[in-house]
Amino acid sequence: TTPLQLAHGVASIANRGVRYQPQLLHKVIKPSGETIVQPPITQTPVVLSDDKIWDTVIHAMNEVISSPRGTAYVKFGHPDAYTAAAKTGTAQVYR
Repeated sequence: TTPLQLAHGVASIANRGVRYQPQLLHKVIKPSGETIVQPPITQTPVVLSDDKIWDTVIHAMNEVISSPRGTAYVKFGHPDAYTAAAKTGTAQVYR
């Protein structure tokens, strides 16, 4: 998996299935000052059988960094001013 594929997958989860084609260019500013904005290109959304699944997955990813039991809690810190979510690189935690 490439970093771009991972970012695309996580963004799709954060957007509750709404997917956008990754782009490198947001806008062009011509020498004349005219700005041409490239609108986002949507892709087929991910549709789940129950929308509550999004809540479960997003909550679990938030717990990775915000719960003392989360595997990235110590590394990420304790965000109070914002909400974030993460997926650590561990496929399985062994004790």
